[in-house]
Amino acid sequence: MGICIIQHEIIVSNNLLPIKKFYRLLYNNFDLLCVALGGKHLMKIFLETKRLILKPTELSDFDNLFALRSDPEVMKYIGDSDPHTAAQIKRFLRIALPYQKKHGIGFCSVFEKESGNFIGQAGLFHIGYDDTQPDIETAYRLHKKFWGKGYATELAKALIQWGFQHLSIN
Repeated sequence: MGICIIQHEIIVSNNLLPIKKFYRLLYNNFDLLCVALGGKHLMKIFLETKRLILKPTELSDFDNLFALRSDPEVMKYIGDSDPHTAAQIKRFLRIALPYQKKHGIGFCSVFEKESGNFIGQAGLFHIGYDDTQPDIETAYRLHKKFWGKGYATELAKALIQWGFQHLSIN
């Protein structure tokens, strides 16, 4: 298979694809690609910054999400400001996972590159995961011990830049 990038389109095996469609194709077939390349435990990476890795949320992230979203201090300024229950996090996953698969964007799990520690979530998605309207939002929430390190700014800048480069937004 040959791949060639020309401006905002990619040629894959003589088929011209818009970049957005290529990312969706790659995302939806990542596990097959990993097996073909001989990888078994490769982390799907949505975006990297200087200090952080964002990977699409998976069911296996439940424990990390519960620790983050059930913390009253983390949730204080988010939504109705109530900590989330296990049932609310399961509901989030039932909505978020199909949304990610469909759009190739969503709320990602965020890890420090240096330590590999889960530090929170960040992402781009239609407001309320409602793709019947055009507005995309950037959001993040981090464990308190990672506040004050500039991670939120780093995430917001990278996500906004990625959004303008890869999505049809102005």
